[in-house]
Amino acid sequence: MLKKYLENPFAEKNHNTQKLLLLTGTHLQCIKALNTNDKFKEMIAALKPKYESLKKWYKKVLEAQAVKKEKPKTSAEVLDSFQSFVKKLHKQVNYFFKDKPEVMQEFFPNGKNEYEKLKKNNAEIVLTRLAETCTKYAADLDEDTATKATNILQEYRTAASKKQQAAKAKAEMEQATKLKEELLALLYSHLLQLLGQHHNEPKAVLRYFEAPKVEAPKKSKK
Repeated sequence: MLKKYLENPFAEKNHNTQKLLLLTGTHLQCIKALNTNDKFKEMIAALKPKYESLKKWYKKVLEAQAVKKEKPKTSAEVLDSFQSFVKKLHKQVNYFFKDKPEVMQEFFPNGKNEYEKLKKNNAEIVLTRLAETCTKYAADLDEDTATKATNILQEYRTAASKKQQAAKAKAEMEQATKLKEELLALLYSHLLQLLGQHHNEPKAVLRYFEAPKVEAPKKSKK
């Protein structure tokens, strides 16, 4: 990457983040090691925070990729499964509380139709109310009814927050892209400065961008 970068730092538009971090990290280590009399103090100060920010973002991306998650349901899919749940719940409530109209009123204060016409502006409120009511009467209902109601509510909340999560991820990606551009600009600026300090010695500049090679110890002859 270094050779290609030194020839034309802006030839590649979509720079590989891992390679860019490797190049930047190595460059930082090199100029820190050669920072006698603080001659590279400004370079280090400008480069380090951007490098650390991009490194942190990339670590987060890798961790997210390593965690396998099931694709969450959409709001519409959750509400579809909710309709099936309500039909079964209505039968249960009619069976267990047929002599207690006040309990039926708690489950269906606005009739069964309210659950069939849920909208985004009231869905979470209605789902929360029903989950709380199912929990309240969990001992009198089928064993898993309250759990199902709570799970549906959680699934809906997850689906509703999906757009916000996507927007956040997009903003973080845009910030990372900006950081990459700024890092490339700084690396190019450093390259020009170092070339200016080493006239007719282009190879000497490499020591500021490449880690020194460590030779393996020679085996002693017996």
